[in-house]
Amino acid sequence: MPGQTTGKITGVITDAQNGEALVGVNVLIEGTIYQGATSDGDGYYVILNAPPGNHTLHFEYIGYSTLTVTDLLVKIDRTTTYNAKLSSATVDIGTEVTVEAERPIVEIDKTFSSTHYGGDEVEDLPVEGLRNVMELSPGINRNANGTISVRGGGNYEVNFNTSTISEYKHRYSGIRHRRQSRK
Repeated sequence: MPGQTTGKITGVITDAQNGEALVGVNVLIEGTIYQGATSDGDGYYVILNAPPGNHTLHFEYIGYSTLTVTDLLVKIDRTTTYNAKLSSATVDIGTEVTVEAERPIVEIDKTFSSTHYGGDEVEDLPVEGLRNVMELSPGINRNANGTISVRGGGNYEVNFNTSTISEYKHRYSGIRHRRQSRK
């Protein structure tokens, strides 16, 4: 079964002065068509099926300054949390606050170990090809016969994912399977 190709953005929106939840705040992902959410009675919002990558979020509410959050990273099959605090303001067209999102050191929703390399990071590495990139990751070794070993496991125990293509070798039959995720 192919994995998901989108992530999720959640959080709680409160008044910056008194901490009360704000109901009905519009949250929009910049550059998407109609993708966003509205906060509920507890100030909670959730945006499902958010495309992976860095995004800019806009929090808009009448009587409050618009809050713009840049570089909010969404990962496939992961939940990104951003709790927003809006400051009350008189209705003034053009008043906007921009905040740059911070990535947490510990990812509390992560239940597995993984290493992610973005395109910019790979361009800066002194490597040629995917195999060399993989060998830079902790726990990955090239065996004497040229195969890759991940934490001591054989190639029949590992699933390699590159973009939307997944390839694995069946443990018992030795038959290679290749499937491409659908968008």
